[in-house]
Amino acid sequence: MVAIMQQQTQQTFAEMLRGEREARDWTQQQTADAIGVTMKTYWRWESGLAWPGATTRVMLCRIFEFPLLELRKRCIRERVAKMSS
Repeated sequence: MVAIMQQQTQQTFAEMLRGEREARDWTQQQTADAIGVTMKTYWRWESGLAWPGATTRVMLCRIFEFPLLELRKRCIRERVAKMSS
């Protein structure tokens, strides 16, 4: 899935999550269960209303098979942009 990740560099974190989940034909509930969070928590990430913590980002990288560093950069970049707007 690294190739997908590289193609999606212009996507937001939320769009990336949704795309990765949908590429696997998973529901939000299935994804939330796989990483041990509630569906509401996962929904907030996919809606762009919140970001996962460090431990959860590691789990997301494992299940979606993409680089942790790229995910971390994307989360930080979006948080900074949101805070400065």
